[in-house]
Formats: sequence, structure tokens, C-alpha cells
Amino acid sequence: MNKKILIPVIIGITTAIILMTILIPMSQKPITVTEKPLTEKPLTEKPIPIREAPIPINETTIPINDTAISTLKPIPTINFSYVDSNSFMKSSLASKGISMSNPIKISGGSLAKFCAFYSNAEKQNSLEYCTSTELKDSNGKFLGNFHMLGSMDSPDAVLGVIQTDPFMTSLDSIKTTYQTMVESLVCNCWQDQKPGY
Repeated sequence: MNKKILIPVIIGITTAIILMTILIPMSQKPITVTEKPLTEKPLTEKPIPIREAPIPINETTIPINDTAISTLKPIPTINFSYVDSNSFMKSSLASKGISMSNPIKISGGSLAKFCAFYSNAEKQNSLEYCTSTELKDSNGKFLGNFHMLGSMDSPDAVLGVIQTDPFMTSLDSIKTTYQTMVESLVCNCWQDQKPGY
């Protein structure tokens, strides 16, 4: 055979084999996944590990050399409203060039659709109310959302959900957002307390 004909024939056969290996699996029936509602328990539910001696609710334990020193300082409860907290966060973020929309108030049947943050069905079902806001940087670029959820009277949890590109080009805005959340809603004491040290 002529080399000029042999090379294209070999390339053609190789291409046909590669295409067959790619296209044949694609033509098979796709695997479908059905989502179960949060209230339905999985078939093989593993038990949640529990400590042998549970720690009392308002007590902090610091382990040192296989012993535990117990400090009896009560953990302060969150005592603020949705309106006050959202308003304070909005003004704090605005002073740093980050805009926050007015909160969307969510309750009732819409909670399962728009405020499904807990994998634990009991915890998720205990939610009565949720607010959600949109965050944008100084250029008007979407940063993420700020959610507050809990009872009708006051929030039990605050979530900052920030998105960025793989290159973290909005890292300064992300740091500013989380710093403002902590200082506004937890404390302005991070440097004094040095958590994690």
C-alpha cells in the first residue's frame, strides 16, 4: 500500500474507535437521581455519635492533658431582632463600600424552598422565620447573600454565603463582609480574645 493512503486510513480508524468509545456510553440510559424530602429519613441511617458525658448547655470545657477544666461562664444568648440586625449590618457594610438589599422576609411553606440550610430535619422544621438579603461590592458586582433564621422573635443563626471566582479577585470584599458580620453581630473583640490560639 501507498504511505500516502495508509496514514489517513490509520488516522480514520483510530478516530472511529475513539468516537465509538465516547459516543456509545452517552447513548445509554442516563442515571436519574431522585431527591427525598427533608422529612423523609434515609433507609440506612447511621446513628449520630454522642459523647459519653454530655457537656451542660451553658458551660465551656477546655481539655488539658486528658483532664477538663470547666469554666462556669454562661454563653450569652442572642438578643436582637431581625429588623435591628439587618439595619445595622446594612449601614456597617455601606460604610465599607458593600451594598446590602432590603431583606426578603420568608415564613411558612416557603422556608423549605428558600431557607433550607440544615440537613437535620428536626432542626430545619424548627425554623419559623428567615430573612435573606443580597450583597454587592462597590462596583455593583454580586458577592452573595446574608441570611438570618430562627424563631419569629429573633434569629438563632446568621449565614454569610459569599461567592467568588477561582482566582479570589474579590478577596478584599469577602474579608470585609465577614469581618463586618463578626464585629456587628458577635463582638468587636477578636483581637483581644484571640480565638483559636
